[in-house]
Amino acid sequence: MSDLPASESPSEGAVGTVALDRDSEYEELRPELSRGRKVAIVVAGILTVFVLIAGIVAFWAHRQLFPTGGAGTELVVDIPTGSTTSSIADLLEQKGVIDNSFLFRLYVRVKGGGPFQAGSYRLARHSRADDVLARLEAGPLPPPTRRFTVPPGLNIRQIPAQVVKEIPTLSIDRLSQALADGRVRSAFQPAGASIEGFLFPDTYDIGPGADEHAVIQIMVSQFDKVATEVGLQDADARVGHTPYEVLVVASLVEEEAKVDEDRAKIARVIYNRLDRGMPLGVDATLCYLKDERPCVLHQSDLDSNSPYNTRRFAGLPPTPIANVSRASLVAALNPDSGDELYYVLDPNLPAGHHFFTASASEFEAAKARCREAGLGCD
Repeated sequence: MSDLPASESPSEGAVGTVALDRDSEYEELRPELSRGRKVAIVVAGILTVFVLIAGIVAFWAHRQLFPTGGAGTELVVDIPTGSTTSSIADLLEQKGVIDNSFLFRLYVRVKGGGPFQAGSYRLARHSRADDVLARLEAGPLPPPTRRFTVPPGLNIRQIPAQVVKEIPTLSIDRLSQALADGRVRSAFQPAGASIEGFLFPDTYDIGPGADEHAVIQIMVSQFDKVATEVGLQDADARVGHTPYEVLVVASLVEEEAKVDEDRAKIARVIYNRLDRGMPLGVDATLCYLKDERPCVLHQSDLDSNSPYNTRRFAGLPPTPIANVSRASLVAALNPDSGDELYYVLDPNLPAGHHFFTASASEFEAAKARCREAGLGCD
């Protein structure tokens, strides 16, 4: 038997020490993933990447179709005849209206837009796709118009040049022919009468395809409209003269009056002289035969046998001597009251005003003042 204590036995101590060291090196291991879970994780990762990419692409596409910061400057884009949605999108991208033609085509396809009309469109640079689509679906701008103005007092020999001066693509010869061929007539125009006096002076817009007859038609139509509005059809009841005679009176007023206040007074003098069988003595009727401005009359003019010589012959001239304004038509239909038989420019009155009187002696005295002031009273 050994004298060593049991606790100090070499063999037992060694065995005990080894057992303690091995226990300290053990680790707890996780269970290995199944094959299905591994596949699911990979697929989830791939989907996450795709979602991120799709989100980025969607954000970019949205910015391309709906840019921020508001639209830029406007421009007119001409879309040619026969253009497809694809070619229109390419054109809009070239002009800077949209940022991406491919995306715009997809947007139009989704929205069901098109086909679009050819023509001119007013669009803004860097526009939103919905705004561009709305403008395209609304159709092109109306065709450009051409504008001309005919002032009061011109006759039919002067009007063609006035129109062509503002619209050079028209022809003076063709306008003159259109005025003479009788295809365009006024509702107030007597049989056999020329179109003189029936072209209302105004500013007009005509389309690009309008020809010379269209120009005449629009002016005559406007005359009929204005004449009806002021009551020319009631001329007999209002002043005892036919509508055509009143139009002639209005043309004399147009040429004689310098200020609106004198129009109805001049009309009254004309009617008073007609009622008494006196020559009107309106030199503007002789000037009608001359297209020169200012008009200069010679003794040969004053001695002529022309029916337009109202110094020599009583009554109205055979036609209007000018195309008249609304104001002159109104004056001829609504003459002032009074017995005046004479009028003349007077330097003692405000510029352009006439002196009116029923006295021949007062008229001669006023005429002398006019002549002395150099106002052209002969």
